[in-house]
Amino acid sequence: MKLRITMTAAALMVAANANADVYMCTQCEAGTYAPAGATRCMPCEAGTHSSIGATSCTQCTAGTYSPAGSGRCEQCAAGTYSGAGATACTPCPDNATGPAGASKIQSCSCRDGYTSQYDIQVTQESRDRCASLGGSVIGANCTTNHTAAGCYYLGGTTQTQGGKCDVPLHDSVVTLKKCDKVMCGAGQYLSGTTCSACPAGKYMSSTSHSSTSCYNTCKDVVI
Repeated sequence: MKLRITMTAAALMVAANANADVYMCTQCEAGTYAPAGATRCMPCEAGTHSSIGATSCTQCTAGTYSPAGSGRCEQCAAGTYSGAGATACTPCPDNATGPAGASKIQSCSCRDGYTSQYDIQVTQESRDRCASLGGSVIGANCTTNHTAAGCYYLGGTTQTQGGKCDVPLHDSVVTLKKCDKVMCGAGQYLSGTTCSACPAGKYMSSTSHSSTSCYNTCKDVVI
């Protein structure tokens, strides 16, 4: 005897789905990405970021940073700086500060009461060209004797001071190295980063002092 089994259309669909693999595409979250054909979303590397549904991550711009898996890059805080693709911001040298979102160490400057020391790098080409003019490299300048024709170097001109021509070397790199505390002598007070003479009617007896002991003022004279 043969049995005849009948199934409704709905039952047939349930049976078919039970034996089939079902795939669903899901949009990647911010901080992750997936190229075409990917089977999963992958986190962005540190120094990059992505928005929702990204197919790749974008490098952070200079002055910002990001840890891995970030949906956006954060601005560097005041007193720090970063280049493009930074994973963290680099602090300015001790006793120096700079604006928020700074992109290079040249944005750092010493605080009041401190004087700057710099590292200056000059290319050998600039040194050779300066020497060919009979000049000497001093700091980031080529210093030569003044001539009637004026001062010309690397395509630029400059003013004459004391019979010397100081022309900036435009390919030199000047970097803040450290900030030293300014020490003023007797009869002086500290104004910003400069020691100035006490005004009439006031005095300072200390022979070595800084902004912490005498800042912007001198003691009144007692008669």
